[in-house]
Amino acid sequence: MHVQHMSQNPSSFFYHKSSGAEFIPRLGPVGNELVIEKAKASAFTGTKLEGFLQQIKAEAVVLVGFTGGECIDATAKQASDLDFNTF
Repeated sequence: MHVQHMSQNPSSFFYHKSSGAEFIPRLGPVGNELVIEKAKASAFTGTKLEGFLQQIKAEAVVLVGFTGGECIDATAKQASDLDFNTF
């Protein structure tokens, strides 16, 4: 699964119409891998990520990405608060 930050703010690096919002080549989705778009720091805020993880009975999440001190940190904290083993 992949989470893609898509900002509506034209001055944001992740503005949805800019190259900053695109996946890094060779690290993006392959085939029909799930992509969840987010607008906030945490991948759980305003998305269906928690419901999807519950549906597949996930017990743990492994997070990798672009902004470790911001988006990954926020997502990790929320994942832990939701009782997922978080790496």
